[in-house]
Amino acid sequence: MNEPLRKGVDKDASTSHDDDRTESDVTSPDTTSTADHFLDFNHKLLIILPKFEGNDIEFYPFWRTFNEVIDNATDLTDHQKHEFLLKRLGAKPKAKIQGYRNYADMKNRLVKFYTTPMLQRKK
Repeated sequence: MNEPLRKGVDKDASTSHDDDRTESDVTSPDTTSTADHFLDFNHKLLIILPKFEGNDIEFYPFWRTFNEVIDNATDLTDHQKHEFLLKRLGAKPKAKIQGYRNYADMKNRLVKFYTTPMLQRKK
């Protein structure tokens, strides 16, 4: 059972309980931080974006989705894009970009490697 909630008032304070709203009923001004929005967006991405494990056949569908959802997002910083990319890569593709700290360089290395025909690749 939800106890009545009085926004900004201690539950133990001796005040009248004329406000019968519960915590789930109260809507407060949007005080969520950018980090909170980022985490919520991040959670949704785990559902939307497939994880790329390094199978060449799966790169194009992975990259198309990543590009549409993350790389083209104007409200994300390069640092956020970098973090999202790392979270969606398996060990094999992560090894290909090890040491790259710049998002653009990391992205370019990954795309170049997986779009180059296998026989022409330099491991």
